[in-house]
Amino acid sequence: MDVQPSPVSPSGRLAVSVVIPAFNVAPYLEEAIASVRRQTVPPDEIIIVDDQSTDGTWELAQTLGATALRTGHNAGAGRARNLGIRASAGDVVAFLDADDIWEPWHCEELVRLLQEFPDVGIVFGHVRTFGTRSEDQRRLLPHATPVNLWPAIVDQNYIPQTACAVRRHLLMQVGGYDETFRRAQDYDLWMRLARMTLVACTHRQTVRYRAQSNAGARSSRRNLEAQVDARAKLLATLVAEGSPDVPVVSTRFREAWAGLLQEAWRAADRDGWEAVLDMARAVPGSEAVAWSMRRRRAIWPAWKVLTRARAAIKAVLARDTAVRTAGHF
Repeated sequence: MDVQPSPVSPSGRLAVSVVIPAFNVAPYLEEAIASVRRQTVPPDEIIIVDDQSTDGTWELAQTLGATALRTGHNAGAGRARNLGIRASAGDVVAFLDADDIWEPWHCEELVRLLQEFPDVGIVFGHVRTFGTRSEDQRRLLPHATPVNLWPAIVDQNYIPQTACAVRRHLLMQVGGYDETFRRAQDYDLWMRLARMTLVACTHRQTVRYRAQSNAGARSSRRNLEAQVDARAKLLATLVAEGSPDVPVVSTRFREAWAGLLQEAWRAADRDGWEAVLDMARAVPGSEAVAWSMRRRRAIWPAWKVLTRARAAIKAVLARDTAVRTAGHF
């Protein structure tokens, strides 16, 4: 990886622009903006980009004291973020989804990482989920340590979109988000950037991600398909360049796909399993695994029964353990 040096701001201070894409988020937008204004290290500008909302989001955005822009037609979050990036004036672009919330120390933590590590181009904070479910996202990278994610990022997306900040010159250098991707446009961008810069994160929780119940099986399938398409696009680019990374990226691509397939099988998720299996067409060298997996269709009913029985036994054992533990007090 050829790490790109970061230009030094004349003032020595990193100016931060916040870009917030928005589509039909009127109930949440004001809370998101308020969380940005509560930052201990305030950003230099806030840019809201409405993607042709129909619920009053655009009208609300114009009243919140931020720069309000609008896409010419509904084109997705990639187009909205690109418009915000081009309009920004900061050294760093920090992204926030309009229904999420920053903790007051979010900008301070990310700016500190960028100032401490000039060769790092992408930074992010730890995310906690709230809303329809509550959980902490896994910490996959070391705390406050520059990491070369190339080519490991082909395995999975390590970088949470709503919790990250990127040096603006790098975004401009790679052309921003690929607007042909309605989903996984962030993953596509991170893979391209990982070839040229390092990544760092803080283990401190800095963002609250709002989980909502409107994401069903169809949405999950489309997300998986988009991730496969993003990897396929990357591999095609490497092949066209004659890159020596083609063999390792091809192998990681295939292993990531096979991992999703096995995960759906273990969970007895028939729809998810079939969806991932259908994606084999885009995965180089997947023929043998796909053939083997298709042969399992005949035993699916028995496997589903067995999986449910195992889950029931685990639940009974867990309950018995809890009862015995409680009896000691």
